[in-house]
Amino acid sequence: MLFAMSILPDDETLWEGIKQRLADSFSKNRKISVFTEWNLFVWMVGKVMTKLKGYRKKDLDILKLLVKLTGTNAKNADAVLEKRMRMFGYSDKETAFLNFVLMYFVERPDRISLSGLTAEKIGLNVLEAFLPGKETYPEEAYVLCSRILRTYGKLSVRIDGKERLEKCMNETFRVENVKTFLTLFPFRSNEPEEWHYIDLTEEKWDPLVKELSSEEFEACVTDTLKGKTYSTKSLLKYLERYENLTGSRYQDVFWKKSEPELYAVFNRLILHGILDGKKYLEEFVKDYKNEEPNLKRSGNLWQDI
Repeated sequence: MLFAMSILPDDETLWEGIKQRLADSFSKNRKISVFTEWNLFVWMVGKVMTKLKGYRKKDLDILKLLVKLTGTNAKNADAVLEKRMRMFGYSDKETAFLNFVLMYFVERPDRISLSGLTAEKIGLNVLEAFLPGKETYPEEAYVLCSRILRTYGKLSVRIDGKERLEKCMNETFRVENVKTFLTLFPFRSNEPEEWHYIDLTEEKWDPLVKELSSEEFEACVTDTLKGKTYSTKSLLKYLERYENLTGSRYQDVFWKKSEPELYAVFNRLILHGILDGKKYLEEFVKDYKNEEPNLKRSGNLWQDI
């Protein structure tokens, strides 16, 4: 059938012979994956668009709906298009995914502006479909989210007065799985700090120690310890797990660096009785006096104190 589709524009008889089978292939009992074979949807829709113009029978409704996704936000008008897609076996998340790839990759003479408000909102629908929650999805969904964040991070047309797409997401959004964390991480300078917290009291975040560089991981840990509230027991568990995962004590960072964030973490660890500030200072002074003048430490928290 794929060969037959490749010559559709030139063969009306062939189209009549395969159109119903084609529609069935993209209906409820389809074996074609929205995520791993999205390019087949793009190719197919590009082939059948002209054949479906003015076609009024309902037997090819699924093909007409897929064509409609190239230029319409599926959530518009009380999500009528999204609801109709459900009738043909497509989940709302699959529809959101297809809505963007068909809008973005199918070329048509009356194509909507890829930098316009409709395109931006279709992209936002994808982010809101796949990034929230603990459940994870096929890798293609996160690749698409990354593309959308790169393309529409800075909005050409503001949505509700907001100029960045990430800030348009539901205010209750939380990063709850590693895939979402890694998708958002490259854009962290434009995102809330808490989206990049790493809560090591939960083992589900352990893979991040290998996915991030040591500097990135340490920076996220510092932000987490500075901004997230922990009991003394949880802090001790956090620091223990950090050492088990990295092979080094987090407290050693105070000897290496001097950053504003570290002051807040240092004070918190002292308040919880985890660090003895007086003892640390005495050790630093002793080490500092014993070093050669040209080797004396600089650029760390104790030097600044």
